[in-house]
Amino acid sequence: MTCGSQISLPHGRGSACRSGASTYFSLLLVVCLVSCGTGKPSPPLAFPAAAGPWTLTQEKPILAEENPQVLNTLGIVDARAAAYSGPSPVTVRAFRMKSETVAFEALQKWKPEKGIMHFYRGPYFILAETSDKKFVEAFDKAAAWRQGA
Repeated sequence: MTCGSQISLPHGRGSACRSGASTYFSLLLVVCLVSCGTGKPSPPLAFPAAAGPWTLTQEKPILAEENPQVLNTLGIVDARAAAYSGPSPVTVRAFRMKSETVAFEALQKWKPEKGIMHFYRGPYFILAETSDKKFVEAFDKAAAWRQGA
């Protein structure tokens, strides 16, 4: 049967092709809406008490007006800052974005700054003010991102 063919459908719905296309479109719309749903929300930000030889000394929320503009435009859900003491002092700012995709976009749009390492894990975009890569590696392991840091 070609798309120009007419067949008699119950309740006068018209051609089979139009009905099939309508059903396909409806199904596609439902799939899109379900996949774009809220899903399981990311857990609140929590910093590890220790990261290798570094110890958490202070933790506080970041006020909205203190957020970097590029991140504000992408959509920050939560933002916190922490200070660590150890071989060298470190300041960490962690931003929970709307999704992992948005955190990755933040990574791509971030302009590197000297002395600030940046990376993302899941929906989190992280800035660590340190030149010591060992801290970032220790922090990454201690944060247990997959367990809902």
